[in-house]
Amino acid sequence: MIYLDYAANTPVDESVLDVFVDATRKYHGNPNSSHDCGIEARSEIEKVSKYIGDYFHTDANNIIYTSGSSESNNLILKGIALKKGNEGKNIIISAVEHSSIVAPCNYLANLGYDVTVLPLDNNGMVDLNLLKESINDDTILVSICSVDSELGTIQPISEIAKIVKEYPNCVFHTDATQAIGKAKVDFSGVDFITFAPHKFFGLNGFGVLVNVNDIKLVPLIHGGKSTTIYRSGTPVTANVVALGKAFKLAVDNLDERTSYLKDINKKLRDFFGHYNIHINSPE
Repeated sequence: MIYLDYAANTPVDESVLDVFVDATRKYHGNPNSSHDCGIEARSEIEKVSKYIGDYFHTDANNIIYTSGSSESNNLILKGIALKKGNEGKNIIISAVEHSSIVAPCNYLANLGYDVTVLPLDNNGMVDLNLLKESINDDTILVSICSVDSELGTIQPISEIAKIVKEYPNCVFHTDATQAIGKAKVDFSGVDFITFAPHKFFGLNGFGVLVNVNDIKLVPLIHGGKSTTIYRSGTPVTANVVALGKAFKLAVDNLDERTSYLKDINKKLRDFFGHYNIHINSPE
């Protein structure tokens, strides 16, 4: 069988799997513990957090590990809504968001929040002028995905961030699950970024929420601060170390990979064009 559905899941890179196995054998201490084994495990997690934090120009303490992008997206949407309280009730998303964005918004709508869904233009892009018309002082969160898994369009994230920044009560989140390791995105001005390593040759069952500006939010899981006050639970050292390996492979080879993907895109458009089937370029 020829497997092409890399937008849904990628095979684990052998080097990532090797790192995971080695870390599982070596770091058996609880990273929350104060004994030597725990401190050693904690140190490995902190190394990965610093690497990811440096990449997104934030502090290592702002890297939140979760069970996947679905949990991360739920955490940011519900966490901000509950933290803001009566400061505002409007949330803005695009019509192409993942169900882990749409479903929490439906949940919040049932609690009295006003959810605005921005339609896309003929090229699958968010209309910035429509965003400017929709956002207001009651808006507490704008969530627009960086890259859509079905259309492949790359949204103007940094431009959206500039619009959101004009409203001090509002934060901007982007679901970058389909972007990391696949597309070059300018995350300047973004407050929250979510992604998962199984989209770039890492492990399943793991995710990341980057709280770039250390903005307060209400956690989904309570019971101890762990590596962060926003997500309780014993950190899995091997998962974090494997994430670090997969993330490094993804971002180090990004220019080469995006060039390859553009070449494949052109060949596909040329091929279908030969049969008079028109495909819009994601550029």
